[in-house]
Amino acid sequence: MRTHLLSIVLANSISMHALADQSHLVNADFEQGYNEFTASNPQTAQLTLNQIEPISGLQSLQLSLTNWSSGSYSYFYPWGQAPTLLGMTLRAKVKLLNPVQGGTLQLRSLVKVNSGQHIQDSINLNPFTEQIQTICQPIILSEDEQVTGYSIALALQGGTAEVLLDDVTLTPDLPNEACASDIDDGIHNNPSLEPSYLLPADRIARLAQAAQKETPAWQTFQSKLAANLAKERIYNTWDYAGAYALSYRITGNKIHGTKAKQLFLERYVSEPIVGWQYYSNRNLFRSQARWSQYTYAWAKTMFSEQQQRDIEAIFALWGDYWLDYLGYSDDFSKMRWQDTDEVTSLAENLSLLGMTLQNAHDPQIREKSTQYLNAGDRLLKEYVVDKFMDDVMAGGVWAEGVDYSPGTMMHWMRLYMYNKELRNIDYPNDYAEQVVLAYLHQTLAGGTGMYFYGDQEHVDDYVPLSGDHRYAMMLHLIAMVENPERRIQAQAWLEQVIEKEGYPNGSMDTGLERVLFEPEEPISEAPQQPSTFFYAPGTGLVASRSDWSRSATNLYFLNSPAIVDHQHFDTLSFDIAHAGKWITKEMTGYGKFAINSTAHNTILIENATHDGSSNPAHRAAGRGQYVTLYDSPKVSFIAARAEQTYNMLGYWQASYAKKIARQLVFLKPNIVLVYDSIETEPSVIRDLMQYHQELGLQEGDKYVRSVKQNQRFLAQPIFDGNRVSSINDGKEFIYQPILPKDYTLSIVDETLYYQDVLTYQAPLNQRKWHTQLEANTPQVNNELLSVLSFADVGEVPEVNVQELDEVSPSHLGVYVQAAGRVDEIVLFSKELLSPYAQDIYFTQPVESGATVHINGLAAGQRYQLLHDGQQVQLRADEQGEMLVSEQGMLIFHL
Repeated sequence: MRTHLLSIVLANSISMHALADQSHLVNADFEQGYNEFTASNPQTAQLTLNQIEPISGLQSLQLSLTNWSSGSYSYFYPWGQAPTLLGMTLRAKVKLLNPVQGGTLQLRSLVKVNSGQHIQDSINLNPFTEQIQTICQPIILSEDEQVTGYSIALALQGGTAEVLLDDVTLTPDLPNEACASDIDDGIHNNPSLEPSYLLPADRIARLAQAAQKETPAWQTFQSKLAANLAKERIYNTWDYAGAYALSYRITGNKIHGTKAKQLFLERYVSEPIVGWQYYSNRNLFRSQARWSQYTYAWAKTMFSEQQQRDIEAIFALWGDYWLDYLGYSDDFSKMRWQDTDEVTSLAENLSLLGMTLQNAHDPQIREKSTQYLNAGDRLLKEYVVDKFMDDVMAGGVWAEGVDYSPGTMMHWMRLYMYNKELRNIDYPNDYAEQVVLAYLHQTLAGGTGMYFYGDQEHVDDYVPLSGDHRYAMMLHLIAMVENPERRIQAQAWLEQVIEKEGYPNGSMDTGLERVLFEPEEPISEAPQQPSTFFYAPGTGLVASRSDWSRSATNLYFLNSPAIVDHQHFDTLSFDIAHAGKWITKEMTGYGKFAINSTAHNTILIENATHDGSSNPAHRAAGRGQYVTLYDSPKVSFIAARAEQTYNMLGYWQASYAKKIARQLVFLKPNIVLVYDSIETEPSVIRDLMQYHQELGLQEGDKYVRSVKQNQRFLAQPIFDGNRVSSINDGKEFIYQPILPKDYTLSIVDETLYYQDVLTYQAPLNQRKWHTQLEANTPQVNNELLSVLSFADVGEVPEVNVQELDEVSPSHLGVYVQAAGRVDEIVLFSKELLSPYAQDIYFTQPVESGATVHINGLAAGQRYQLLHDGQQVQLRADEQGEMLVSEQGMLIFHL
């Protein structure tokens, strides 16, 4: 396919390259071979070598022209020496010795190609505003073409002229800046242009100013374009096509417009009938289709009417395919909504196709565009908003995990912007604001990394904050979030990332998105810090931190079944980091083994899975729930249940779990209590009969399932009396079992445990250690209690935890003593689902003062405190002075 840029222009600012630096440069010194001089009429045109006042060097070609005459300089490449580049620039310098009298001076170029064709153009040089002008002609060829020679001619139409010609060069580059008349006045700074994708009027104006001021973002963007302009091959053709089109849209640079057109045709219109061989590939269509719409919309004036018709027919073919793929005519009957990336990307790309084709030349295609728009609108409303944002991912945490979520969410972020800017459809902004808040909490103290959840392909314990599309996603959020406080917080996060990691420079995407969305000015003052406690009900993520300092502790807790693709079986799991360093975390990875509960800090119960995971056989009976979520500057209290996430639906369904509850108390900044209470039904064994036939169970048998508390360590744990400890990365971690009293604690080396597992499923650098705490004899009713403490090596406080002997049957009581802090008494509810409103009593081990934390109470219930020595009683009394909080918590000091 032929693509040529043939405007010959005048330019005063084109920098000439040194002869020694250019392998294909030809210098017209008029003393080499392969040169040819031609005068159309020797009587009216004379060609001589001027050595008295040359433009440069020792001599220049002088043309003395009268009436209708011309003179030219030509160069022909020797056999085998012609350049094979797609982009080149033909330059020459012209000097008037005397003003043109009574006529028009015209410069003509002729580029000869190996196909035998001639590429020619001309431009009038009158008026000649400068004594010396530089001629600049960019040339872009297709892959099968090669320049064999070229000529520069000066022609006079009447009158007389004395002209010098020199420094004729052909260089293997394209100019970094557009030549003067390569600016398309129909595009450049034209306020009447309609807004386009991501380019409302105000953003067009801002980008035009950025181009004029040459802001750092604009310079970076343009440098990427300049570096790739003459390349024969650009790997990511799709986003470079869009980038050149954006530059053309803003500046009118026809060189970039032509390059955008060339890349677009190469990528999207090169296959017979369908245009793009990957139009039906679900992964490539989701990531690359939007660039076809951007490029076509931003550089549409570069395409002829017939090309536009052909392109629009191809786009309609794509749209028809994806409507059928989804089962659109049958209420999306073929769609898997669990693939949230596919759903959101198709919502975006079908909407783009619909908007692009609304003004198609063919009325039948215009009619189809309404179907594409309708499909995009329905996917956005019924699935992205109603099912994802308002249900399974409510609260701003996308369920796909830290790796995939940013890329997925940018689909709906852009779609929100298209619809608002081009269709005047304004969606609520609250979810975007929640995403900002979620990412502030998912960032470890000091910005050392991100909280891990869900599938991750490129695995390490710490990842760059800017990686996995997070940098680009935060730019999108800054552009769309309306709440000033959240927008400033997002910008502060981004500036922290840039200061720590620098600007991402790996792809054209990031440069383009920076130009589009980066704020013009940095924030002037530190933003207001949000609460230290965060909860996203959809994915069940709770994030609590001790404070917002660089030395803070981050604690994360999850309680959700695996509902969508890339979620893990991490129900009731938690991770902890201290001062930006992990204390305990999941085994991050992708798929089969990283997904299982053994790879997480959670509860294992003998069931249909090989290791006792939640979500048995991927058929969880339902979701878990939170009973208590409480936070204060000194303590966080989390209580959750998950019976239905461990029970199983399906043919071998088994509702064996009568109670599965985990309660976690975070005594800030470095002590965590974990209390698990599990009750199983021995008569329910259908799942074990099918999936564990080695047990030999039959209908009517009873079986008591094993229950384990799984705890991960990043370094080898060592037994130290009744506890285990490990040291990793300057942090010491101590794990101490309290219940059951008759227990077994096993240490598992994961390099052996996963030795036969594929590395992407259990990455080598994630194979650490874990312990498993269980009763020596399986129990129907299980209580497992442990205390975790951590700090810098040698600074972990000595923690003494003892169970209270005398306490109300409704609660389990423990007394916690740690050096440097007030004693704590914690009463864990044993029931949770039925708020307790009766009297409560317990006995202190000692009479000293303590802070008491009681959960599982009826909100609004009042109590009267009776305290006599070590005996403490709380009497339910409507006139009582102590009021239970909305979270069912009662906290007081003795």
